[in-house]
Amino acid sequence: MAGLRAKNVLLFVVVFSVILCSTWVSGSELRETCYNTGECPAHSVCKAHSCEMFICQCEVGYFQFNSHSSVCSKASLVGEKCSANETCLPINTVCNSTSGVCECKTGFTPSRDGFKCKDDSIGKQPDLGDSCTSGLQCDFFSMCQNGTCQCRSGFTMWTLEEKWLLYPRPNFLSCKTPDLALDMCNGVKVSSPQTPHHQTPTELHPTTMPTDFNVTESPNATEPGTVETQAPSALPVFIPKTPTFHAQP
Repeated sequence: MAGLRAKNVLLFVVVFSVILCSTWVSGSELRETCYNTGECPAHSVCKAHSCEMFICQCEVGYFQFNSHSSVCSKASLVGEKCSANETCLPINTVCNSTSGVCECKTGFTPSRDGFKCKDDSIGKQPDLGDSCTSGLQCDFFSMCQNGTCQCRSGFTMWTLEEKWLLYPRPNFLSCKTPDLALDMCNGVKVSSPQTPHHQTPTELHPTTMPTDFNVTESPNATEPGTVETQAPSALPVFIPKTPTFHAQP
């Protein structure tokens, strides 16, 4: 009887270990919380994404065309090689079957960066760096200075990574305020999930503090669960919520 019981216990341990391992191998899906890129699907990275914190998202040059699928497909901008219309990222583009290059449809003109095709019926729409004669020709938050469209003081251009990861949002405005960045949430820097200090305003909960610290509720806390310690130079300490992992079929 004792031998049978021992075998049952051993079988349970083996089965449980297999289930646990298969659960961790699968990692995170696109747009789900992550701790490192190794957990994310192919051609995606674990990076800060504003108030969504650290999530798996397609790397530069790839795009999630189907929101119901965790697949990052190779995408092409205007002027880049393509294999089918579905692989051209900008709206109003086609993949030229002869040249194998993404082109704007008739009646549209490509932007300088290749991320959009501008409607010719609207009239001249200079990009940043294009020539201009009046500020009215330039985009919002930009101005005509020294004969070219440039971002106004206090505004900056979108980075290449932001254009890919936030597409199509950067298409509507060429310039943005510095706080509209992937690593910022409501003006607060989004910290890496590996670092011990996280001052992020949403989707977080306090971690257990060491017993030798005097932990008290912060009287100035603006978010539930904010804690502070009496340790020298201590900051409020947070950790991301535990991500949901899925077992492989």
